[in-house]
Amino acid sequence: TVRQLQRKTLLQFLEKTSTDDYANMLLETSIGHGTNIRELARDMSVSVWDPSPSSTAAWKLAFSLVTKSLRRQKLLRKQKMDTKQEVHRFIEHIVHEMVDTAAGHGARMKLAGSLAQVTAKR
Repeated sequence: TVRQLQRKTLLQFLEKTSTDDYANMLLETSIGHGTNIRELARDMSVSVWDPSPSSTAAWKLAFSLVTKSLRRQKLLRKQKMDTKQEVHRFIEHIVHEMVDTAAGHGARMKLAGSLAQVTAKR
């Protein structure tokens, strides 16, 4: 994609030069990913807005802090979900042990019913 400054500069360059020169400039622009356009724009008296280094640093810092915060929130959600699943597995394990150690058919059915209630709440 070509930015507005690059597009404007290339169109002005095309108006003022031959198509062969324009083809070479377009090739250089595509190879250099548009870095040559700034110098060309200054040579053609197009006003170029360069952000100050402090504003660039501020944007980078803000982006870094936001992404770090989002990563931390995602990690906390994952840990909370893992803890919840671990508790469910622990309860299920206890109920299975109780069913296995229960004496008599009636007690096993009662404990299996409580297991069904616990798993239904998930």
